[in-house]
This record gives sequence, structure tokens and C-alpha cells, in this order.
Amino acid sequence: MSRKRLEREMLAVNIRNLSDETDEVRLTAIEALVTSTWDPEWNPEGMIEEGGLPAVVHCLGDENPRIRSAAASLLLATAERGDGDAVVLADALPDLERLTDDNDEIVRIKANEVIKVLQTHGCF
Repeated sequence: MSRKRLEREMLAVNIRNLSDETDEVRLTAIEALVTSTWDPEWNPEGMIEEGGLPAVVHCLGDENPRIRSAAASLLLATAERGDGDAVVLADALPDLERLTDDNDEIVRIKANEVIKVLQTHGCF
């Protein structure tokens, strides 16, 4: 199996696991997706093409603050790599704005960072 195909399959599994009933499975999936953004060659197009943005946006409403924070981090990386319009089109802004008042400080900081990048890039 080619590396590209394996990466695509892992991406699809992680996106699917964002909707799992188990906190641990969702957390592992979102953290794997965030970790992939550390690669200087990472590009959000694959995640977007696989339909991952709605699942990531859904994670912004998760009960687990680590999942909410990781979801915001993934949206931040997406916006920073030039796909902020896709984040806005996935209807992330209402959830991000709500998270600016989150009980968890890290979640608040991440949500504000995403909003700032989206504004800076003229996405809304």
C-alpha cells in the first residue's frame, strides 16, 4: 500500500472517529489530526475533501475541554494555511464565538486565536 493511500485511509478513520461515543476515541482522533498539522508540508485540503470540517466544528461543542481545544487548534491550523474561508463556510464562527466565554481558559484562548486569524485573513 502506498504511503499516500495509507495517509488518506488514516485521515478518513480519524474523521469518522470524531463522532465516536467514547471520549477517548474522539480525543485520540482529534489529537492525531492536530499532530498531523505539525508537518511543515501539511495541507488542510485532504481533510476538507474528506468532509472533515463539519466533524471538527461539531467537536467545538464537545463536553471534554481537551477535545474543544484540539478542535480549535485544528481550525486555527486550517485558517493559517489559507483555508479560513472553508472554516467560515463550515459554520464554525457561532461555536467559536460561544467558546470565547468557555469555562476552560485554554479553550477561550484557542477560540480567540482562530477568530483573530479569520478576521486578519478577511474571511468575515
